[in-house]
Amino acid sequence: MNDIKLVKLSTQEDIICKHEFHDTTGTHVLKSPCVIVVTQNGFGAMPYTPYADTWEAGISIDEQFVMTVLDPSDEMKNQYNSSFGSGLVTPTKQKPVATGPIGIIGGD
Repeated sequence: MNDIKLVKLSTQEDIICKHEFHDTTGTHVLKSPCVIVVTQNGFGAMPYTPYADTWEAGISIDEQFVMTVLDPSDEMKNQYNSSFGSGLVTPTKQKPVATGPIGIIGGD
């Protein structure tokens, strides 16, 4: 499965990537990994290994070097997808807006 995840490494790097875990080998495969960097405007991402041939194919990391694997926020996932992934963006959930007159239910 290629879910987009946030992976915190034991080196304290935060990576957003297409993530796979292989039970048989105990390895995490990070495909199209990007390091999350804090900027003045919030956060950004840049390729983790931009000069390696394995960037899209994936990097195998032993589970002893992975601290956590978490789901990213919709905003972060959308930014990753638009820049490095499929280009698909998940629409944000909007609160319903009441239109028209408001009536009273029940009564006489």
